[in-house]
Amino acid sequence: MLVPQRRPINPYFHSNAIDDPKAFFGRGEILNRLYSLVGSKQNVSLVGLRRIGKSSLLNCLRAEEIQLRYAENDLVNYIFVTVDLTRYPQHKPEDFLAFVTRRIVEESHGRVKLKISQPINTQAFDDLLTSINREGLYVVLLLDEFGSVLRNSNFDASFLGFLRSLANAKQVSYVTASRVPLDRMSHDGLVHSPFFNIFHTLELGRLETEEAKELITLPARNANCPFSDMDVKMMLDIAGRHPFFIQRACYSLFEKRCRRTESEDHNEQISLEREVYGQLRPHFTYEWEHLDNEQRDAVQNEARRISALRRTLPELTESSLFRRFVCEVCGISPYKIDVIHLKDALNRLGDPRYLGDSQFGYLNAIYKVSPNNELPALTTERGLLVSSFLRQAIEKLRPQGSRSETSPEWLLYNVLYFPYVANLTNSQAAARMGLSLRQFQRKLNDGLDALLRIIISMEEESSS
Repeated sequence: MLVPQRRPINPYFHSNAIDDPKAFFGRGEILNRLYSLVGSKQNVSLVGLRRIGKSSLLNCLRAEEIQLRYAENDLVNYIFVTVDLTRYPQHKPEDFLAFVTRRIVEESHGRVKLKISQPINTQAFDDLLTSINREGLYVVLLLDEFGSVLRNSNFDASFLGFLRSLANAKQVSYVTASRVPLDRMSHDGLVHSPFFNIFHTLELGRLETEEAKELITLPARNANCPFSDMDVKMMLDIAGRHPFFIQRACYSLFEKRCRRTESEDHNEQISLEREVYGQLRPHFTYEWEHLDNEQRDAVQNEARRISALRRTLPELTESSLFRRFVCEVCGISPYKIDVIHLKDALNRLGDPRYLGDSQFGYLNAIYKVSPNNELPALTTERGLLVSSFLRQAIEKLRPQGSRSETSPEWLLYNVLYFPYVANLTNSQAAARMGLSLRQFQRKLNDGLDALLRIIISMEEESSS
């Protein structure tokens, strides 16, 4: 009797914050910096986009195996206390202190005997930390979604002053996680609070390339269903290096790779992209709605381009699916050039406004030659760069040696130079070259094809 083979469990199931260190990948550099700061009893504000891994990082800071791998200081006397502020409504400062006290007691169990004074107010909380410090222990509060406190008008400047005094006295350290810097998410009464000055801000962005590849490959390999090099390349294309996007994309890929059926869609990548796009679209929508106008303009520009030397929000725009989403929302077309686009641009080589809004205005080569690698915001400025770029491309067809209007080696250059740079009519250009108008048109098509190949080559070089 044949025993049915058990299908492997999909290891990419983490849609919420990770609390298992074995499932935590990457972030080595920022972990080193975090442990170094906390080991010196400093305070850290961890800032990053939604679902970029802030909560997972806070959870894993507590893990001994993570500390042994990344912490230079001995943290054996540190008590790391995770405080998820989304789990409990912080109506008043007393509620906050009571919730944090309960979490400290839970995490300190077995290490120190604590006597809790009632009611739990600022004095009782100060006494609690003092009693822990006397035992040679030190509390680090890992405050997830601390913005829920800062937006609450019941928390005033004097309460933040109390929290600041505890940190200044080295009774406690705070590591907060938020989407934007703390002072930008507080209510008006806290904007100028000196509390914010005690924090070192660390930005949590995309994974490093090798970290992203480990997240893609290791779980599948450990599940005896390894992904190929082409799979890895596809995942990096559609998800970028955003860890949550990678998890969602790899979940779908694992289902297709390791649970394949006879009726599997032959066009796998299109099917996979459609599935992952449907899962990620709500997250794309959230991120888009929380971008400011300047970020939206930059993201729109980047969504048109296949590659870029620099991206404003690489956590998002490295993902081809996010760029597709932006194109759909904004009603724009992704980057594409062909002979028709090229001919239209050459016919309006002296119109910078048209060129700046054309497909050529979003070439990576234009981005590279612009000052400081910044794409100009003004359409006309971008168009001037496009005009210069197209003229440079034509010059690459220019042969060496003395100029000739009729020799074969000068043909492809002249057939473009005369109508588009010298502004001759086709009839005038044909006459200068000793060609009939029909011959000129055929040669012009050949010249446009050759020029397009040069432009594509220049674009590829600028992206390498």
